[in-house]
Amino acid sequence: MKKVLWVAVALMTAIGLGACSSDDDNDNGGENVIWDIAPVTFSFTFTDSDGNDMLDSTYQGNIIKDVSVTYQGQEYPLVKWEDYERKMREQATTRVYLARFMGLILYETTSLDGKRHYYMSFGEFDGAESVDKREITLNLPTGQHFRVAYSRSYHQEYRKAPEIDTQFYLNGWAVSRFDHEGGQYGFFNFRYSTTDGFDYPPINVR
Repeated sequence: MKKVLWVAVALMTAIGLGACSSDDDNDNGGENVIWDIAPVTFSFTFTDSDGNDMLDSTYQGNIIKDVSVTYQGQEYPLVKWEDYERKMREQATTRVYLARFMGLILYETTSLDGKRHYYMSFGEFDGAESVDKREITLNLPTGQHFRVAYSRSYHQEYRKAPEIDTQFYLNGWAVSRFDHEGGQYGFFNFRYSTTDGFDYPPINVR
């Protein structure tokens, strides 16, 4: 069921190659088509060896207060989405979705069976920007630090759909592009054990 949840989130994140246009645009051949490009984010989940969600505040072994991200020399603690939203200023609406940098945010989702799940996301970054290994550092309560990065190639010719290619990296290694929770969309599921600390399954990196 958790896999279904992540696939749904991946689909929502991947949406960005759709175009919107007014009726007038359709009448004149679609010259004024606006492409909404989804922003890029890093997303993480954490479970222990028994499958407990370590981002669930009701779980005694949660790491909410002890996890952070370092980006460009600044450390970002984890903030609940509700707290962030409460402090947001009202922004003007637009037909184009613009990336909004929010830092490290904790989200709650519900799977089809009604069970709550949690994940944290760092970003957002402009999806219409070509970058080479933009990197963040994930800081965990065990003293472990993981370097996570992404490269993105964005190209668009006049009146044509954008061509986008994205690759995520973990500690300098490319994450498998066939793993919907990693290489292409930036979802990372970390597991914790009392002997080895946090680890990302090595089968997903090359």
